Amino acid sequence: MRTASAPELSRRAVLLGAAGVAGVGLLGACSSSSETSTGTAGSTPGSAAPKATGPSLIAVFDPNALAVVNTPTRLPFAVGDADGVATKDGPNELTFTVVTAGGPIGDPIVVPRHNEGIPIGYYPVRFTPTTTGAHTARTVIDGKELEQTFMVSATSPTDLVLPGQQLRDVATPTFDDPLGTDPICTRQPECPLHDTSLTTALADDAPIALLFSTPAFCQIGVCGPTLDLFIAEQKNHAGTQFIHCEIYKTAPTSGPVSLVDAVESFGLTYEPALYVATADGTVTERLDNVFDASEIRQALGTASA
Repeated sequence: MRTASAPELSRRAVLLGAAGVAGVGLLGACSSSSETSTGTAGSTPGSAAPKATGPSLIAVFDPNALAVVNTPTRLPFAVGDADGVATKDGPNELTFTVVTAGGPIGDPIVVPRHNEGIPIGYYPVRFTPTTTGAHTARTVIDGKELEQTFMVSATSPTDLVLPGQQLRDVATPTFDDPLGTDPICTRQPECPLHDTSLTTALADDAPIALLFSTPAFCQIGVCGPTLDLFIAEQKNHAGTQFIHCEIYKTAPTSGPVSLVDAVESFGLTYEPALYVATADGTVTERLDNVFDASEIRQALGTASA
């Protein structure tokens, strides 16, 4: 996991440096409160996660690089246990407030816990920021106020594809043309969603669902279950083109490795990531870092044929 000061790193360095550490996010994140509680979604290889004194709030996203002003934003948070490890359980719901230096913005946001089909529970906070700069998400767990600070940028620092924008016309590896990717799918057995390249799908008059994930190199086990949930939904969306794209051209275990070109093109510094788009390629929903079966169903419904 990289630290909060690392947005300057290239996405290649970030993804490769975090290979196999924690698939829900590539950023170590600390929570703070008047009683000082910290938590991480993972840790930098060779480092130890800080010891928490009680429940902690974990930002399962890069707080420096995800939120963009005037853009619908989804920020997933998890609850950490006494060791700072994200748990599957937690309160059935949490109430968040988002504040800036000028005070609270908007109404409190009540967020139910999500954990359908995945090994951790999380709380996706959705809002549309209207100003740039530092923002803080606050909630109360077991009587303790916890918070996470994140930045809202004028544009995406890593050039992510945002909701309302077009999918980028870039080839994704297929069984017929793996584009140097080996293995083309790290799921066992490999999944069937590598028949169609994104470039081909964009030329067809049908919605697109594109999942970036690497099941084999996701130590906390989110990416594999996420892909399985994605595959299971295909039968319910016969008119939608489903595509899975791996992250690495070669296994990031030893020696030089590189990212799949589409990962670079989409500006991704994390995985998994799900893009859902209408037939003309307009993104209707993007899910980042961690998402469960219910959010996948909701996302797919935004662009159904």
